[in-house]
Amino acid sequence: MNIRAFSFLLCSGNFMLYALRVNLSVAIVAMVKPDSELVPVTIPPSPSFKSSLDKIEPYNERRVCHYPDETLPTATVTSSTSSQGEFDWDARTQGYILGSFFWGYCLTNLLGGLLAERYGGRIVYGMGVTLTSILTILSPMAAHSSTSAFMLIRILEGMTEGVTFPAMNVLMAHWVPAASRAGFFAFTTSGCLFGTVVTMCVTGLLCDSSWGWPSCFYLFGFLGLVWAVVWFYNVSDVPLTGSVNADQDTRRKSGVPWMKIVTSPAFLCVVVAHFCANWGFYCLLTEMPSYLAKVLHFNLHTNGLVSSLPFIAKWCTLLTFPAYMDRKVLKGEISLYNARRFSSFAGLLIPGLLLTTIGLAGCNRTLVVMILTLAVGLSGLDHAGHLCAFQELAPNFAGTLTGISNTVATLPGFLAPQLTGYLTRDQGWEGWQTLFFITFLLYATGACVYAFFVSVKVQPWNSPVHSSQGSPGRALLKHPNPAAGLTSISA
Repeated sequence: MNIRAFSFLLCSGNFMLYALRVNLSVAIVAMVKPDSELVPVTIPPSPSFKSSLDKIEPYNERRVCHYPDETLPTATVTSSTSSQGEFDWDARTQGYILGSFFWGYCLTNLLGGLLAERYGGRIVYGMGVTLTSILTILSPMAAHSSTSAFMLIRILEGMTEGVTFPAMNVLMAHWVPAASRAGFFAFTTSGCLFGTVVTMCVTGLLCDSSWGWPSCFYLFGFLGLVWAVVWFYNVSDVPLTGSVNADQDTRRKSGVPWMKIVTSPAFLCVVVAHFCANWGFYCLLTEMPSYLAKVLHFNLHTNGLVSSLPFIAKWCTLLTFPAYMDRKVLKGEISLYNARRFSSFAGLLIPGLLLTTIGLAGCNRTLVVMILTLAVGLSGLDHAGHLCAFQELAPNFAGTLTGISNTVATLPGFLAPQLTGYLTRDQGWEGWQTLFFITFLLYATGACVYAFFVSVKVQPWNSPVHSSQGSPGRALLKHPNPAAGLTSISA
């Protein structure tokens, strides 16, 4: 298999992983019975921008947006229960359900890295997708059984999917030369965004159809199994021409230098940036459909389409900006250090600032969606930054580094839904504004910490065993042309 075919399979694998993860974020809107007590009285729309703020009026000592005409369920306030939805899950319970995936996800990241380094990334990544697909197919049965059973399935899905990202980084350390990793990483992870976009659109349509919400779990679970067959039949752990990492036996000789890893400023700043970036991403990924439904009152069909717009923007960013930065580095127009530093700083700070402006838009649905789309889209800049560090700092331990960092960075996956459930328990607008401000503070923290401590040098602890072909601390790359990697793929 050539490197282009490998990149496509890895990209489509990431598509499936996010399809299996994200479908619940939209489906839960259809699964839960709406709370009719939160329906405010409609008021005539006003053409001015300022009037969007006037639509936020006290209602039961809260501030809520009024229903626009096309989504108003009734002409007056009513206490009747809608026939839509099957489950009586309050905001806190929904937060637990959405976050339960990440409880399992954070448990297996480090294990996935260690297994991939020992047995190869192919089997670990492929089995992660396969098992997650099977569990997704079982999800509707578990949900009808009990809330606890459904949460257990989601926890198990998180555990099986948690091994995949570290395994992907192990595969990249063997397949991709350093000068092309930003473009390759962006192209393959663009599958995550494309999967998010397609899943949100398709899930909204399926939930609004006669097939109902269970169909989205069956569809994406089946597609995941089909992908797994293609993966195992075609992919190997290293390319036929040999690994680009010539020092691959070092890890087996020396073991993992745990203390040096967890005390390395170059690695710890990546962990901080990763955590802060994931807070914003997971917060928007899991909660945006709920925000659009409960605050801006988009109907279910429109919700899935609108929720996908920000991720379409980020997908476009991933397909262009990292490849552009790769070309600038290869031409010597910018150093690798400055490329990584700028990409993460801009990709964290600018989206955070944009989120703080949502309050100025009030209930102007068009403006809020534009801000969210721009914020999520520009967050894709950081894929040419700190997310490339795992192979650059220590290619021999790329899986271990990814496992440690991704474990910490997964914490927002269940902390963000819990905080959201607490802040927005009365469905008021102000609780969401508090959440967006907290997200800005974390984005800014990650941007500053990474900008101050960033490093792109291979760390001394990467090769504790001296090699006769090179000095300690240097991973030897056997690639005839470092520029002949994947930049053109994502261009």
